[in-house]
Amino acid sequence: MLTICGLLLGVIMLLAGMGFWCIPTGLVFGLIADLLMRASGYTNAKREILIHGVFSMWVIGAFIPIVVSRDAYYENLLPSYGQAYADTLMAYMPDWILPVLLVAAFVSGLVGGVIGQRIFKKHFERAGIV
Repeated sequence: MLTICGLLLGVIMLLAGMGFWCIPTGLVFGLIADLLMRASGYTNAKREILIHGVFSMWVIGAFIPIVVSRDAYYENLLPSYGQAYADTLMAYMPDWILPVLLVAAFVSGLVGGVIGQRIFKKHFERAGIV
């Protein structure tokens, strides 16, 4: 389920002009998340929050071109956005930023997982299911 979701998110990002890197990262982190879900038996809510954090790291694919092909990425920005924007973006995105963004994506996924769990619990309790 999460592998397919990662693939679909990668394709959507490709169609949105973010490049192809989101497809492999979506597949990789989706597959890892699927394997972790299977190992947890699909029943442990705390592990599922951690797995959501892992799955959320797929988004790193959108930032890989800024680091891997930095000069080409910069040159592609100039005609569309201008030098001031391109220089500012490159200043905010140094070469070492990928691990920081990966951790930020994981933490954001954890926060999203906790929020989602609380919302579902609230609504399921209200419906008398839990």
